[in-house]
Formats: sequence, structure tokens, C-alpha cells
Amino acid sequence: MKTGRLKICAILLFSVMFCVGSYCGPISAEALVDRFYEATEVQRDEIRKLYIGENIVSGGVVGNVEDSRFFNTKDEVRERYFTIKTEVQDTPRGNPYQVIFFCKDANKVKNLNREERIEKRGRLLKIVDRGLWIYLWIEVE
Repeated sequence: MKTGRLKICAILLFSVMFCVGSYCGPISAEALVDRFYEATEVQRDEIRKLYIGENIVSGGVVGNVEDSRFFNTKDEVRERYFTIKTEVQDTPRGNPYQVIFFCKDANKVKNLNREERIEKRGRLLKIVDRGLWIYLWIEVE
């Protein structure tokens, strides 16, 4: 009888911890990359559905900051962004990835230098496997 109750308590505790970690706080880029790297294409589509638009935290070493313009298909307008491209890095499991941060405010990027370590939080725009590494696009403000 006690064993059954312990199992139920353990399952409930795990469920609560999983839900709190998944929905209340920002998602770790490293954990997301590892999960995406090991997933099949069908599973990757599900990961995209779950995490695109969600709050994510990541960092890296600044490789370059560029003034960019992207075409927004919803509004048919060109939007100006400053992209902060980080150097390719590895997760603790050894999976390579690169983070590209998108920022609309020039004042938030003008003092960034190459080789500077940064950490930012924002909304996940895109996650894609380009063969050599996984790309994460994150909009920050």
C-alpha cells in the first residue's frame, strides 16, 4: 500500500516539476537544442509547435552585429532589425548551435563588441537544423 502511494507521489511531483519548469520560466537554449538534435522530423515539428513564440534564455560570444531588414509576410512590410550573431558553441552534450538575436532598438546593440560574452532572454522565432549546427533565432527587447 505504501509503495503505491509513493509511486503516485513521485509521479505527481515529477509532473508538477515538469510543468513548472516548462511553462513558468524561460526555456534553456541548450536543453532545447539537445532535444531538437535527437528528434525525428515529426518530433521536430512538434517541438516547433510547442516552443516557437515561447520565452527562451541563451547566450554566447558576439561574432558580429549587423543592421538587417526582413520582410514580414503577415503585414507585407519590411522590418528593421539589428542582428547579434553569436559564435557557434556546443551544449554540454556536445551538440553545436548558433544563436542569432534580433533587436529593434539600436541603442541596445551599439555598445556590443566582438568576442564579448552576452546572455539575453526573448521570444523564440525559429529553430532549424542547417546540417552543421542548429540555429536559434530569438527576438529580444
